[in-house]
Amino acid sequence: MSAKQVALDRKARRALMMVGVMLLLVLVLAVWSFSARLKESNALTSAVSKDERLVVIDKQTMVVEPQALGQTMAAWLRSGNEKTLSFELGNRSFQANSATPSNLTVMRVGQVAAVTKATPNVTIHILEPVEIANTASGQLEEQRAARLRHELVAGGVSESRVTIEPERNDLPFAKSPYLAVLLSK
Repeated sequence: MSAKQVALDRKARRALMMVGVMLLLVLVLAVWSFSARLKESNALTSAVSKDERLVVIDKQTMVVEPQALGQTMAAWLRSGNEKTLSFELGNRSFQANSATPSNLTVMRVGQVAAVTKATPNVTIHILEPVEIANTASGQLEEQRAARLRHELVAGGVSESRVTIEPERNDLPFAKSPYLAVLLSK
């Protein structure tokens, strides 16, 4: 082999090595970018769907602190136009993997029971998620719904005014993996 061929072979190897490094760098950046977008997307959807402060009155969403739910319900009842009020009960509403309500949920159930007892034309609908119906999560949500109904009845609400039913597509929290409580007047 001549000196020119050896020098050319070295140059070719270096060029191929640089191309390989560049391709590897592009691949690493693409995976990193995809991973970052996926994390951001999950963070946005989980923050929206798990915010226990969201209350929907006739398809208008507002943020209500848990201790102010009773006041919000009272204002809703005084308004003549709005027909429904609903809120979601996420995982933080219950003890982990249990139907036992958290302190937040006990407070909210007390507020719902107090307002409902004082207003005979209000019905409480506990809405079970349909998407996870025949899964372990679905069974847990059924137990949680039954426990909520029991707590509301124990709080003085007539059994006939508390129903457990599957969610419907026309409701605010449809297709959510969590229970929702819908009050209608």
